Amino acid sequence: MASPKCPWIIKLGGSMIDRLDQKWFDRFRVISDGSPLIFVHGGGKAIDALLLSLGHTPQYHRGLRITDKTTLAVVQMVLNGTVNSTIVRMMQNAGFQAVGISGMDGGLIQAQQTVDETLGYVGHVVSIQRALLDTLLDHGYVPIVSPISLGLDGMPLNINADEVATALATVYGARLWLFSDVPGIYITEASTGQRRIVPALDAKSAQDMIASGMITGGMIPKVEKSLEALLQGVPEIFILRGDDVEDLEKYIRGEVVGTRLVSASASSEVVGRT
Repeated sequence: MASPKCPWIIKLGGSMIDRLDQKWFDRFRVISDGSPLIFVHGGGKAIDALLLSLGHTPQYHRGLRITDKTTLAVVQMVLNGTVNSTIVRMMQNAGFQAVGISGMDGGLIQAQQTVDETLGYVGHVVSIQRALLDTLLDHGYVPIVSPISLGLDGMPLNINADEVATALATVYGARLWLFSDVPGIYITEASTGQRRIVPALDAKSAQDMIASGMITGGMIPKVEKSLEALLQGVPEIFILRGDDVEDLEKYIRGEVVGTRLVSASASSEVVGRT
């Protein structure tokens, strides 16, 4: 078993959580083979559905949710309640000792509200207090973390789950898996117009693709936070299709899957520079 000081950090994207059935979690238990784990989850699809049912239109700015007071209440309800408890239930049924927490619990995540007033009650991670997570990991528990965190004024803030996951990977110096509804980062070949997944990217290539518009929408904050994590010492980051557990199995066997993000000096196999 790996040391609890270096867990797997796995972020489950909200767009694909409802596609993960009990068989997925059962198989994941076999794959993880007793390794210490920390899950961070989003819940965007479920949040949008509840907002729409209440007569509110979800709004975004540069891939981040605009969070007014009504939206914040819905976000807390969905993330801390429905989504978190659903993941805990299926993890428990798969044989894990799962514990649902949020960034507020035990002072885990200290956050600061963004200076961009357009976003409303949205924040960024300021610091991580590992004590609660370390205690859970040392006793064999799997923390399932909702990204809702406390601001400096003691009020809850909506934090992007990718940012929380990358912050945790930075603190632990651990590899990070971002499981989403896409099998990796796509680029469009200039000569053929065809899209393909980039198997590996370094920081410079990824920055160039954001600037040129080759990386767009919700993938922008995902990649930006990944680049920050690489600069702060996260060894490598993988973006994989989350509802296909075979991708993780292939990775463990040494096969190329998804997109691997590395620092410029970490790999001679980086592609995408044209």
